[in-house]
Amino acid sequence: KPFSDRIYKAFRVSLVHNWNLFEASIYADDSTIRIEGGTLAFGLHNFFDALVAGTEDYLNSLPSGGDILTNTRNQYQKLRTSAKP
Repeated sequence: KPFSDRIYKAFRVSLVHNWNLFEASIYADDSTIRIEGGTLAFGLHNFFDALVAGTEDYLNSLPSGGDILTNTRNQYQKLRTSAKP
């Protein structure tokens, strides 16, 4: 969690459009998340674990309703209608 803002900034839009690898160093191991020379660095295995944990937190927050639930439902409906059988 201490690096979540940097990950969000570096990859939120990039995940949709492309990966901006100049803002982070990704290693093919399970090295911990850290800052190396001013750049965010982490192991891909840890990133997967963090992605799973973040997704679980997100899904657990949905029952509380609000904008996040509405946005999720709208996005799901949009994806569902565009999905190929």
